Amino acid sequence: TDDQVESQDISTTLLYKDLGIEAMNRNLIENNNNKYNKYSTSISYTEPLSDSLNVTIGTRYTWNNSVDDKGTFNYDSTTERYTIKNDSLSNYISSKTNILNPFVAFNVRKKSLSGRFSVGTEITRFNNFSNYLSQNTALNKDYIFPTMNGYINYRLTKSKSIYANYRYSVNVPTANQMLPVINLSNPLNTIVGNPDLEPVKRHNFYAGYNNYDYATRSGLYIYSGATLHENQIVSSTVYD
Repeated sequence: TDDQVESQDISTTLLYKDLGIEAMNRNLIENNNNKYNKYSTSISYTEPLSDSLNVTIGTRYTWNNSVDDKGTFNYDSTTERYTIKNDSLSNYISSKTNILNPFVAFNVRKKSLSGRFSVGTEITRFNNFSNYLSQNTALNKDYIFPTMNGYINYRLTKSKSIYANYRYSVNVPTANQMLPVINLSNPLNTIVGNPDLEPVKRHNFYAGYNNYDYATRSGLYIYSGATLHENQIVSSTVYD
């Protein structure tokens, strides 16, 4: 995807201080050029172990590339155009993520029982770059995490069944969340990244019971789920 957005900011922000009121006047144009590309491919091989059980061995590869290029220009009353570069509100951020995920999965399918359980390893290379106030910053990290997911479905009768699903997932932070680029778009709320952020790790679990009568077109459906976060990215706000 390639998005180009232009926005105008004509505003006055009043800061009430001990020595009086300070006015922050803005008259500017912000040009945002955002690009995002994602490619993924996978290959797998399945071998039957019995009539109802087989094993799948495979690997997935995902490549993400994003660019956030923001240029901000103040109004020039002499030329009556927005031509004065505002460096504090301009920045360039690029991010590349390469993910390799080899896995092995066991699949079972019987008359009343079906399920799948998969385990693997996710190898991630995370490369980020920013240019802000003429300062270049490169932040590159490598991660190795386990992957695990599975589900099971058991049919009690023709119309009744129970099922359960589990997934362990890991998501790396975004470049904006980690790079030391100061976001001053809101005069009253300054945002800056944290290079020490750890990836988000979560366990998702849900289970359910289904009892549906096709003859009467009525039934009962019960569902329950939970998410447990080992590690989570949250905002930490300091008030001045």
